[in-house]
Amino acid sequence: MVDASHPWISARAGGDAEIWAPDQGEQAVVFSPFGDPAQGVALVGIFQMTMPAPAATAGQRVVKYKDGGIESYDRTASKKVISVPAGAASRCRLAPPPSSSPRARSLSTVPMSSPIASA
Repeated sequence: MVDASHPWISARAGGDAEIWAPDQGEQAVVFSPFGDPAQGVALVGIFQMTMPAPAATAGQRVVKYKDGGIESYDRTASKKVISVPAGAASRCRLAPPPSSSPRARSLSTVPMSSPIASA
């Protein structure tokens, strides 16, 4: 069982941190020092037939949420897409890029109140 008393491995746990609790039924491998499960830590995120990977495209990172939301980034096309289900709230804050960025001029002209276009 993976819970607060049986921690899981996260992508980051330092100055930059990320927390994402595993779902009920999600497969995990538990590493137990000296064979003691009480000291164990779980490596979660093992895909299975009932919980398949959201995408299988090279160069694409996809996060699929239970409520139907999807966040994807395709590095080959340099395209980020965020889809939220109907009725969901969404907020995006953009900071201007450094002036040395080749896209600084075009990105800094985007008004903060601009709606996000759907793809």
